[in-house]
Amino acid sequence: MTTQAANTFLKTLEEPPGDSVIILLTTNSNFLLPTIVSRCQTIKFRNVSKETIKEYLKENYNTNEEKSGLAAEYSKGILNKAVNIINENDGTLKQREEVIKLFDKIINSDSEIIYELESFFDENKDNIDAIIEIMMMWIRDCLFMKNKMDDLVINKDFKQLAVTHSQCIKEDSNIIELMQNTSDNIKSNVNYKLAIDNMLLKIQEVFK
Repeated sequence: MTTQAANTFLKTLEEPPGDSVIILLTTNSNFLLPTIVSRCQTIKFRNVSKETIKEYLKENYNTNEEKSGLAAEYSKGILNKAVNIINENDGTLKQREEVIKLFDKIINSDSEIIYELESFFDENKDNIDAIIEIMMMWIRDCLFMKNKMDDLVINKDFKQLAVTHSQCIKEDSNIIELMQNTSDNIKSNVNYKLAIDNMLLKIQEVFK
């Protein structure tokens, strides 16, 4: 909300219609003018813990440990999203499978594959945050497998592939940090194609 819009809206908050309730939603109240915040009752919504989501899914949807764990991890603490994942009303797990298979293709191909994948990343530009996040979670799983920490693996249904990838990864690399930087840089409007190409080249370097 711009300052001008906030100041305009302030009068409505000060003299609201008698039969109305105004609800403002924000991820950070610091982005709002103090005059707006001071006229509101603040209610903070926190993410539901993964364990709570897992137990809820087991009790109410009869899911096993593996599937409830996947839904809890990919729901980002949002219970309704976890339920949608379980009921397959959400494309999250399908996207996850596609990205993991794509990751396998990237590390088992030469650098030319990067140019072949340009159309995929162009078509999924609006979902690039989710794609990078899935890749980061996958790399995390590979590192856990490499360090014999199987119980911490998220994508347990792809465990054998994680074992294979873990045998290639350079443990002392900063690949996860680089991928997070890639996501941040894209949000800062750097050259999208260049950022993706550099990320994929780095993935190939770390897994070969």
